[in-house]
Amino acid sequence: MNKISQPLVSVIILNYNAGKLLFDCFESIVKTDYDNFEIIIVDNASEDKSHRKCKEKFENIRLIETGKNLGYCEGNNVGIQNAKGAFIVILNPDTTVNPDWLSKLICAYDKYGEALYQPKHLSSNEKSVFWRWSSTKWCCELQSIKKWSI
Repeated sequence: MNKISQPLVSVIILNYNAGKLLFDCFESIVKTDYDNFEIIIVDNASEDKSHRKCKEKFENIRLIETGKNLGYCEGNNVGIQNAKGAFIVILNPDTTVNPDWLSKLICAYDKYGEALYQPKHLSSNEKSVFWRWSSTKWCCELQSIKKWSI
């Protein structure tokens, strides 16, 4: 799929003093094999200046500085309101992604249509530990990664 046929995806990252985690997140995103995406960082008045350091290293980032801590929901809404993409992805700054992450999400959309899509969550310490949300708590299960692939 070339950039012309790929819909634009807006990747929004809300930052508040994330430090090195933010850099690791960006390092993984820029390796994405999907070409048509924008990265928007919304900074909730970080004192560690990690958002500005990321902007210096990754010039294509759209940086929005809120000037105060708006909280999680309102901060992400600022990013959504400024997004240009046909699709919105919200990532936490402690997230790292595989190069094919966006391609797989768009492929799932093409196959199944409109929905909320969530990728698998693997522990950053043990790649074989799968995290999923349960109605009462976070559950940790040892699973085969292939079993949980899209």
